[in-house]
Amino acid sequence: MSSDKVAILLSTYNGEQYLKDQIESILHQTHQDFILYIRDDGSTDNTITLLDDYSSETIELIKDELGNVGIAKSFRMLMESVSADYYLFADQDDIWELNKLEILLDRAKQSPHQNEPYLLFSNMSVFDENSGDKYDFFEKFKINSEAIEKGLFRGTISGCLMLFNEAAKQRTLATHVNSGMLHDWDVFMTCYLFGKIELIDQQLIHHRLHDKNAIGQIFELPLSVLFKDLIKYSFNSRAYRKIELESYVDYVNAIAEIDRQLRLSKELFTENEINALSYFRRKKWYLKHFNPFVYGRTRGLLILLTM
Repeated sequence: MSSDKVAILLSTYNGEQYLKDQIESILHQTHQDFILYIRDDGSTDNTITLLDDYSSETIELIKDELGNVGIAKSFRMLMESVSADYYLFADQDDIWELNKLEILLDRAKQSPHQNEPYLLFSNMSVFDENSGDKYDFFEKFKINSEAIEKGLFRGTISGCLMLFNEAAKQRTLATHVNSGMLHDWDVFMTCYLFGKIELIDQQLIHHRLHDKNAIGQIFELPLSVLFKDLIKYSFNSRAYRKIELESYVDYVNAIAEIDRQLRLSKELFTENEINALSYFRRKKWYLKHFNPFVYGRTRGLLILLTM
């Protein structure tokens, strides 16, 4: 049995509808040498009761009196509370393939990048409960090693696909102390800037999209709403941009002390640097780092035009 410590981090919030399926898929992994750490973020449904019903040496509940702190801070608190060689984020409404952990660990241990921040990013099958659509995540968003090397994220940073090492965790927590970005973005960007990201094109998760997703909902809006959006974006595009870009700018300001040439070579810009880009280069940059089309083709085009 491997001596490497593996920590699976799961933050729950009102997840009783799907949570049992996810926990069972983790507990029945072919690789059994891990601890599943769970912190509940102030659920008001039966999530706590469900968690209390589990009695397993591989599950540890992280309890505090802070209540609902939000998904990003809750996952960061888990990272701060746990020490391991490898870490994985888990979403409460996914289902893991039973060999996910075994496949990722086997691949990670073969990497020559273990002494630097290291991230292994895998594929998944996505099912949209609203539309009935099912798709291959890598194929839909054109994710490959070359794209990642060039910074073509397209809004596809997803924590449930990550396995990362202790060096990545330590550098992330040290660099992004007051980050306004999501926990998975911080880990991903730490490895993008200071370490190595490797991909494995295997669908190791069944990922649900539904009305209660914390992030990742994909849907088309009624024409009446789209028309109102067009008016809103046309006359108030600067305010709209702040919704998505404000946290990004705060994030870049937090890492502005690193070598400027490194930051610019990775196309991580401050607000002034973004505004200094030409019209078309700004559109290109926005498409590289974000993905407005997750909101639907029509609304995504409106967002892009008013960026």
